[in-house]
Amino acid sequence: MFLSAESRLLLQKGEFFGAGFFELPNAPMIRRHARALRRHMENMALPSYRPGRAFYPALDDKLYGRAAIRFDYSRSIAVDFKRLEAELTGGGVPADRILAELRDITFNPIARRYSVGGDGWCHSSLDYRALLAEGLAGRGKKIKDGDDDFTLACRETFDALETLRNRIVVHLSEQNAPSELIETFRAGIETGARDFREALAAFNFFYYLDECDSVGAFDAIILPYWRNEPDTRERLSELWENCSARDAWHILLGGRGRYTELTRLCVESSAKFYRPNMGIRIADDMPDTLWKSVLDNFAAGVPNPALYNETAYLNAVREELPEIAEEDAQNFCFGGCTELMFEGCSNVGSIEAGVNMLDVLQHAVREHLPDAANFDDFLQRFLHDAECRIAEMFVCCDQHQRHQALFRPQMVRTLLVGDCLERELEFNNGGARYNGGVINFAGLPDTFNALWAVRAVMAGELPFDKMELLRALECDFGGCETLRRALLALPKTGENHTELDAFASRLTRDWFKRVRRHRFVRGNGFAIPSVIMFNTYVPHGRYVGATPDGRRAGTPVADACGCGATGTRKELTALLNSAAALPQNLGLGTMVLNVRLDGSILRNNMERAKVRALFEGYFRQGGLQIQCTTASPERLRRAIECPAEAEDLFIRIGGYSVKFNTLDDALKRSVLDRMVQRG
Repeated sequence: MFLSAESRLLLQKGEFFGAGFFELPNAPMIRRHARALRRHMENMALPSYRPGRAFYPALDDKLYGRAAIRFDYSRSIAVDFKRLEAELTGGGVPADRILAELRDITFNPIARRYSVGGDGWCHSSLDYRALLAEGLAGRGKKIKDGDDDFTLACRETFDALETLRNRIVVHLSEQNAPSELIETFRAGIETGARDFREALAAFNFFYYLDECDSVGAFDAIILPYWRNEPDTRERLSELWENCSARDAWHILLGGRGRYTELTRLCVESSAKFYRPNMGIRIADDMPDTLWKSVLDNFAAGVPNPALYNETAYLNAVREELPEIAEEDAQNFCFGGCTELMFEGCSNVGSIEAGVNMLDVLQHAVREHLPDAANFDDFLQRFLHDAECRIAEMFVCCDQHQRHQALFRPQMVRTLLVGDCLERELEFNNGGARYNGGVINFAGLPDTFNALWAVRAVMAGELPFDKMELLRALECDFGGCETLRRALLALPKTGENHTELDAFASRLTRDWFKRVRRHRFVRGNGFAIPSVIMFNTYVPHGRYVGATPDGRRAGTPVADACGCGATGTRKELTALLNSAAALPQNLGLGTMVLNVRLDGSILRNNMERAKVRALFEGYFRQGGLQIQCTTASPERLRRAIECPAEAEDLFIRIGGYSVKFNTLDDALKRSVLDRMVQRG
């Protein structure tokens, strides 16, 4: 076959995915991406089998290698331009054309100001139930006959995956891998799993094929194959070890009528591992034995699993997303950190984009407060600014989705996510059964606190006026400590202040309803709000100046929905009540609530019962999610002072589970500073 100059150059550099992509320069993008996958699967160096392992791939193995141009589960194509430029030095015009086209393809139309926890990211879950039941062959049978570009691209992608499977069979045989594992690749992955061990090994392969993204109801997916095998805990532990090595994303457990012994074993076997982001659906039939396992993890300083209010999510999905069929609603799950989606059949931008409301407010204070007649006048001007920012953000999102559909088709998910083949539509072009996007809000509690402070100043409740406040903000409270102390002494979110919580609820409802009215261009998809900051609440505070709540310039914003950066966090009960006052039924994306407890209190049965009762009470009030960090303050201080002693310390932060040592110093300090006391 005669190759383009660009393809020949990349082939010489060992860039097989890139060489395949440039092999058919006149073909539609869907076929170019399929050819790229095929060439990669044909030529990639397979990871070595690791002796003694029950699964392949394992640990930090990657099926898409570490080339400068490679497949990416979220972006479809990832390019290390610095490395690629070095590789192509002296490549002349073909090199220039390669770099130019790849820059065009990977361009992101979402403005950086709207990159709040994400900018067009896409987590998803494959249809693992179908994959384990029918294997790859089942997906191949769904590809319709024809010679149109969609069919040709799907057939080539299927052939690429079959090529990889067959190569692995030979590779494992040559490396003397266990016959059981070889048989899984020969038959189980091809035509369907036949038992628990084969189901887990097949799941592991498909999971690595999707770059260890998100799953859905793992215990329910595996349960049909499980016969209470004596090595269950050992096999699960090995799977979680793989997840941790690959920084895997979300899996979900349990739910009404779904709690089994396998659920309990999943929770208990995960205790040593920081990934996946494990969550459990809390329903009123959750067994006490399973509650014990969850709280045992917390007592030991293990932050997994996060807790999800099944009833609240189901009711909100039925009310807010009536297009979701009841069967699929029952299989709601989460992607990435904790973004709502639907198992095996959805493409939800997660996180699509967001707005830092405290950033909007800081500019509104400077621009509008000097000549505002009263607080209501200022508030209306601020709300207008917020509306403009939200509208502009959605323009960026829709531009991104159009660009994604045109230039970045995702062929692995087109083949392995429900309804794409049946609809004959590519995954990023609306092929999944459900399409949508999660819109993130940063700094919400801080914004409410700052507005409440402006209200107090303009109402004459404080011994200074708005111009004195503005001058104090301008100098970051330098020489204005008395003024700042007065601001800090005002009521804050997270303290169960009735009037402030009602004010916060009203604004949140208006903003969230504005988001809910939008429909994305991809598949007329839904937009759902969220408060998911994971490790971004520090950087999103760095560009925000001093604010009227008493927060200093450049310091972190709120890490979740319950308490602002300047809140006291003294009482867990107050924090839960304040968070529950927000319209969480509209914040389906998820409104993360970080709870930080000293896990030692959970070793006392009486205290443990109180904490459980508080969590269940929060859920009865409509709260969606709780995640706990239970490492003691002393442990966190030691970890900051001596990181070498904290290699096994992991925490929950803003929506996901993370190794403490991977956080920067500012994040580590914020986790320690925001510890919630007992009560």
